Formats: sequence, C-alpha cells, structure tokens
Amino acid sequence: MVSTDQITTGKKLVRIWFYANFHIALVALVLSMATFHVFGGVRSWRYAALAALSAFVLYNLQRLIIAFREQDIDLTRSERHEWIYHNRIALLCLVLGAGLLGGLLLWLTPLPVSWWTVAPAVVPAFAYAVPIIPLNGNFVRLRDVPLIKVFLVGIVWSYVTAFVPLLWLHQYDILTLLLWPLTVALQCTALTIPFDIRDASIEQGKLLTLPQVIGNRAAIRIAIIMVITALMLFAMLTWYFSGNKTSFFPMLIIEFVWTIIAIWQLLRAAPDRTEWYYVAVLDGLLVVLGIALLLVR
Repeated sequence: MVSTDQITTGKKLVRIWFYANFHIALVALVLSMATFHVFGGVRSWRYAALAALSAFVLYNLQRLIIAFREQDIDLTRSERHEWIYHNRIALLCLVLGAGLLGGLLLWLTPLPVSWWTVAPAVVPAFAYAVPIIPLNGNFVRLRDVPLIKVFLVGIVWSYVTAFVPLLWLHQYDILTLLLWPLTVALQCTALTIPFDIRDASIEQGKLLTLPQVIGNRAAIRIAIIMVITALMLFAMLTWYFSGNKTSFFPMLIIEFVWTIIAIWQLLRAAPDRTEWYYVAVLDGLLVVLGIALLLVR
C-alpha cells in the first residue's frame, strides 16, 4: 500500500521534472535522436545531449530572469511560477551545472559541421531568453516582440532538432533539408499556440500574440492546419524515399496517428486548462512522437 509520504514525494518529483524543464530537455533529446535515426540509421548521443542541455539551460534561464527581477511580484500567476520563485537558487545551480557540462561536452565533441551552422540557432535562442533586444526604449527578450513568439519557437526547435542533425549526417539533399525541418517546425509551432491562449490574460497589454489578434478559435484552427500540413509534408518525404531500401511507410503511420491525437488535444485547448495540460500533455506529445519514430525504421 502506498503511503501518504510516498505520494507527497512523488508529487514533489513530478513538479521538479516539469517545472525545472527536464521534460523540455527530453523533447530536445528524443527529437534530435529521431532525426539521426530516421535519416541516418545512427543515434548521435553527443549532439542529442548537447541539444538537451542547451534547451534545459535556456528555458530555465528565461524563467530565472523573471524570478530574480520580479521577486515576490505576481507569484499567483501559476503554481509553476511560484515553484520557480521559491526554488530559484537551487534551479540556478542546476543551470550552471548543465551549462558547464554542455561546455565540456562541446569541447570534447568534434563538430562535423561548421560553427557558423550552429550559431544561427544559438543567437536567437539566447535572445529569446535574455532581454537584449532594444524596443521602445527598453531591452526586451525576442519572445516579447509582437506576434513572433510561436513562430520563433517552431523555427529554433526545428533548426536544432532537425536541420543541424541532417547536416551532421552530411544529408545535403535539398528536398530532405526542406521537408523534414519544415515538418518539425509546423508541429512545434502548432503545439505552442495553446500556450499563448493560456497566457493571454497575463500578457494582455504587454505582448501582442496570435490569439489576441485573431481569437482563440481561429488560432486553434491555424494550429490544426499546421499539423495536417506537417503530415502532408511527411507523406511527400515517404513518397520521395519510396525507392530507398529504408521504408518510411511505418513512420508515416506514426505521423498520421500522432496528428489525430494532436488535433484532439488542440481542440481541448482553453485558457482555464490546468498547467499539467500544457507541460505534460502538449510537450509530452513531442516526446511521444520522438520515441515512436525511434522505435521503427
């Protein structure tokens, strides 16, 4: 029989996993690994670990800047914000440790691609978390620029987990370099749109987002169109590689099933959804997709 203490400990561990963004690191890990697996038949743990550590550092850095700047202001925004504020010192230590580990791993890893190839992802990712962009007399984060956040998230995630791994594999086929990163970008962007719906009341008057411009329902329709378009692009990839010794058809089935589930969850998006719907379900969909693609080839 499970004791009350065990349940309490379990809840604490779940909060640490999601609120400290370990799940975001897992998304970067499995999506990067999936690209290597699907298009190269290999699993580059070093690059995937670098992507995971970078995501962990940057996502937490963004939250920590808010926590240290605002101190006890706005603690009631959500349970997650309150948890980050009360654990900001420990989280900062984790971020510093992850940064040092990532730097060491990068130093020990010979890059098969140019630094100039990696830099386009590092710069906007850093600017997304740190207020260095001059706007209206202040310095803001790139995510605070009107209407750019969801698209920036999709593009950077696609660049890191799809485009650079393809170059790492020396996969220079133009159609592959176009279709697969675009597929990932559309999927990531679509699943980011509900987060703007969640934050609409908080960001009202501070940040102009897609749901604020066209409404929540229209924004969700666009998200659904995005995941359907992503499925069509992957179908094109399947057709393109039809003469290859590796069949893409099982992966197309996975993409189809995943798209149906994603549409179902997008239709459930609403401002009053709990924090777990966003961090566990929506982000979890990308983890499930990556793991599923890793299981077949």
